[in-house]
Amino acid sequence: ASRAMARPAHIAYRALSPSAAGEDSEEDVDAPRRSTGVWALAARTMLRRTTNPLAAGVLLAGGLVGVLCGVHLGGKGLDEPTAFVPAQPGGVTDKDFDAIAEEAFADVRGLGTHFNVDARGLVLGAGGGDGQGTKDSELAKTEDVWKECGKIDWTKVSENWSKGKKAPQFRTVLKEMHLDTCVDTTSDKYSDPTCHAVRALINTSLGLMRRFPQGPIFANYSLVSWGEHPSWVQGAVEGLDYTTGEMPPHARLEDPNGVVGYAMCDIIRTIVTESVDQMSTGTCSWVASLAALSHKAPAVALKIALRLLWTGRLTMGSQRACPAVFRQQPGLIPFQDGSAAWVPPAYTPAPGVKAGCSGNAADCASATGKPAQPAGLTFMWSQSLMSMWHAHNYGSCPTNGSRVGLNYPGVDKSAMERNTRAQGGDEASMMWECRKVLDTTGGTCKLVLNPRVCQVLEVNDTDQCFNLVSVNPSAVLLQEVGGKCGKLTGEALEACVVGTSPVMPAFADAIKRTWPGKPFDQTSMRYFKQLAQITGYPSFTEEELNQACEAHVSLLAIHAGVLQQSMETLQWLLNETMKQQADGKDVEPYFKGCDHIVYLYHCDHKANKYDIWTWGTKTTLPREFLVGPKGIKAKRDVPGPWNLGSVCSAVTADKITFGTEKDRHVDCIGGGARCSGNQCCPASPATGGKMLACPSADPGWNGCHKEYEEVEKPPWLVA
Repeated sequence: ASRAMARPAHIAYRALSPSAAGEDSEEDVDAPRRSTGVWALAARTMLRRTTNPLAAGVLLAGGLVGVLCGVHLGGKGLDEPTAFVPAQPGGVTDKDFDAIAEEAFADVRGLGTHFNVDARGLVLGAGGGDGQGTKDSELAKTEDVWKECGKIDWTKVSENWSKGKKAPQFRTVLKEMHLDTCVDTTSDKYSDPTCHAVRALINTSLGLMRRFPQGPIFANYSLVSWGEHPSWVQGAVEGLDYTTGEMPPHARLEDPNGVVGYAMCDIIRTIVTESVDQMSTGTCSWVASLAALSHKAPAVALKIALRLLWTGRLTMGSQRACPAVFRQQPGLIPFQDGSAAWVPPAYTPAPGVKAGCSGNAADCASATGKPAQPAGLTFMWSQSLMSMWHAHNYGSCPTNGSRVGLNYPGVDKSAMERNTRAQGGDEASMMWECRKVLDTTGGTCKLVLNPRVCQVLEVNDTDQCFNLVSVNPSAVLLQEVGGKCGKLTGEALEACVVGTSPVMPAFADAIKRTWPGKPFDQTSMRYFKQLAQITGYPSFTEEELNQACEAHVSLLAIHAGVLQQSMETLQWLLNETMKQQADGKDVEPYFKGCDHIVYLYHCDHKANKYDIWTWGTKTTLPREFLVGPKGIKAKRDVPGPWNLGSVCSAVTADKITFGTEKDRHVDCIGGGARCSGNQCCPASPATGGKMLACPSADPGWNGCHKEYEEVEKPPWLVA
């Protein structure tokens, strides 16, 4: 009792193991039970966790997910379009983009130097062209990019540009970030790679606008109504009406090039000020890679972002998001600011309507007063990666709707749960993401775990153990596999699972090779339960932390709560732990489990300071709250190397590389073949027995099958 009274009044936590183990967390104690057993609990867990969705066990052991969420095969579970569906802007081909961009970016050498936006000039020792980035931990500037870019009257800027004049307001944007040195030929910073990239981005955008009236393919993501001025030039947008109450709102983009000025501002500010922010979403694992590139390789990030805006590709070697993604207009969705007033004020909701949040509790708390999801670059980035990941798992895009939807005021619970599930990432998706956008050609992406967790899986071969973690399919796919196969057993279950998508055979094979000769339904259930434990319980030691710090880029799976507590609170928790140990009691963990992904910004071992980037800003933690105090183990429901730290795993890359023309070769839908550009992929069961165009083909190219000859935007524009 005396210890309870000593707890600081503002502490709100409960020392529980992750609910993968079957316990209720504080927020769901009173939740109605829809079904019984460990898989039902796992299904409920899946909707809360954003880094370790427990989907699979539910699916393969009884199909209970379909009962929980009402999501089954046959098109449900998608973001259903409204009566009016915004058009997909035309975009440009890689060839047309490169015809202008390659010349403009020709002088960009190296990854770029990070600018200090709070004190004029470059950061000394930041690395410049040597690819090492900055080691300074005081650079990031927390800001609302939409608000800063919304201060500009883009109609006036456009008028100046059309007359060949300078635009003072846009130059002010550069000056605020000390990038005015990039257009000053007398500055010693003029030739820095980041400066070259800023100039190239502006020149490429203006050149593309002049040549291609169809505008960028992601133009809808730069429609933003939240700022002092709209993000578009006068006449570029029609039909926006908040008085109808229709959600999500929509508008007709009459001139996609009318938002390019805002898009340039958004890209430059997001990257240079390191203002990548997931806001009210559960996309932490997907935005962390953009934060890493903004910090370590700003010149590269600027070019990738511009390519994404205009072509829909993150790199030359990547596929595209599914078509419905390009029609979303996230920057028009109203939200409540810090005073609870609605933005824009033209929107008046029905009584009781609130903006939705699809992240975990910590995400939602950090997003108070922020939009339901970001607009511009950050959301282009996360939606593209998520759409690509799910299409990779399914082998195709949905025929209509989207697997990655939007949050908006009044969104129903089932749609929010679908968004949460689609947005979640885990070690498998992070390894895939690393190879797509961090080290696309160098082969250095690596999973870091405490190898002792393999004892929980009863696997002696560490490589085999880590491979098991890396083959976990998408939670969205697993949801549907459960609905289709969950009531089957034995060989029938295995056959059903393997035949569902192109990734499932390798997944099933990994489980069978690990536990040969045992029934698939039993081993799969065991796999998902134990996977939740080894990736959900903190076990990182100093050795693993040192590996993460030594890597060029590190993304950590962490318990989000540690990032929201004051040092006073954390110290109190540590003192309580020491008392428990001194009294000979079992030490209860004060962090339930990993539910968040962050970018490890900087390590200072000597000062015992570790900078963590998340939610658009940084926080600093001592070693003891990452790997736990030495010599103290945490009591969990299963024996293992669990400690009182907050980190479960990491995905690292030793260098940053990005795709070139020769990397345009990609996997055909269904696997089994590679293709490049305007080529045809062979027919396969995954394509319904039809030849389809290569995923890296030019937008609208459809020369593979007569049924697609009249299709302007083919449905197979993956991924």
